Amino acid sequence: MFAKLGFLLAVLVFGALMFVVGTLAPENVRMPVAAFGREVAAKLPGQGEAPKAAGEEAKAGAAQEPAPIASESLQLPVPLPAKGEYALQAGQFAVPELAEELGKRLQKADVPFAILPVVDKDGQKWSLVAAGKYATPDEARTARMGLAERLGVTGALPVILMPAKDS
Repeated sequence: MFAKLGFLLAVLVFGALMFVVGTLAPENVRMPVAAFGREVAAKLPGQGEAPKAAGEEAKAGAAQEPAPIASESLQLPVPLPAKGEYALQAGQFAVPELAEELGKRLQKADVPFAILPVVDKDGQKWSLVAAGKYATPDEARTARMGLAERLGVTGALPVILMPAKDS
């Protein structure tokens, strides 16, 4: 009896401690954990969008989403093109709301950004957050550690080639 009660008390104390630690964790620790949790939850069956009514589909069709970009097209080609705009990949998310959250952080830091809809070779759709505007890859490489520091992430951000703008 006392063993069961002791075990139950230990589980409750452990749970309370984990709650407190999670609540007091710094933002740079909480953000990736929360993002991972939302990405996993989005992939669970039955977690998709609710079916739309016929009238809502017509409204949704009016605001067309841009066609996804092949993620491979953002990698730096060899040789580099004569003209091009480069950026740093600040993040890539399966859940678009997470990309928007990162965009808000970049906006607060006065960093220009774009959220690009991309699709990988397996057909998975992602929201890629491109930060900064650089004329050359070397300029982007020079800026990437500073931007990573400002965002509170470890490691260097990859340099990407932005897609050509439609004129």
